[in-house]
Amino acid sequence: MKRIWKYTFDTNQTNRTWDIPRGALILHVREQHGFPCIWMLVETDCETEQRTFAMTGTGTHIEFDTSKAVYLGTAFMHNGMFVFHIFEVIN
Repeated sequence: MKRIWKYTFDTNQTNRTWDIPRGALILHVREQHGFPCIWMLVETDCETEQRTFAMTGTGTHIEFDTSKAVYLGTAFMHNGMFVFHIFEVIN
């Protein structure tokens, strides 16, 4: 069954690994209720796979290999006071 699921970052974390149904399609990245989120179209009956995502703020040190990362989008927090950029890290 296809559904859209939301995955939420804690703003204190720079990397997150989630078990996500295989083949999930990333739809959107945005802030919701004070947290950066990723929405994905998933097939709920599929086996899961681990996928890793990284978040970095504007002007901060990037703590992951950008040559192995795909940019997904940007979340503007607290009326734009904080800006977080989210990537998927490909292993």
